[in-house]
Amino acid sequence: MEHLITVRLVVNEKGQETVVAEPNPLPKVEPGDIVVWLLAPSTDGRALRVEFEEIWTLGPDGNEVNPQERIKPVEPAARPCLGPNSESGRIIGVVKADVARGRRFIYKVMDDGGQLEWGNPMMGTENFGGMDVPQAPPRGG
Repeated sequence: MEHLITVRLVVNEKGQETVVAEPNPLPKVEPGDIVVWLLAPSTDGRALRVEFEEIWTLGPDGNEVNPQERIKPVEPAARPCLGPNSESGRIIGVVKADVARGRRFIYKVMDDGGQLEWGNPMMGTENFGGMDVPQAPPRGG
């Protein structure tokens, strides 16, 4: 399945440029899914990229458990996506087959000048987006 996250740059009430990604967090991606950060026209000419910063553990209800046990930094092997890679107005990542289940992967949007400020940071963060990989459904039988 393909999931779209629309990314645009907006100027906030303080006159600062901020990134807005919708939805945030991206709910319920599964191994093998494709995640596309679709870059709106307001981002033209910017070399944007997504970097995963932290991993949170989610309970069966989708809420974070044990915030004191957040994993940071996210090592390459623990990243949820192959990529993400930029191409013509999009950043694309494929959710790995062996991705850790029951996790929220916290990401930042970067350009050549560093991390961009968020206009709509994910609840519980100051300046990040999120992507949820829910726990595996119980097996029937």
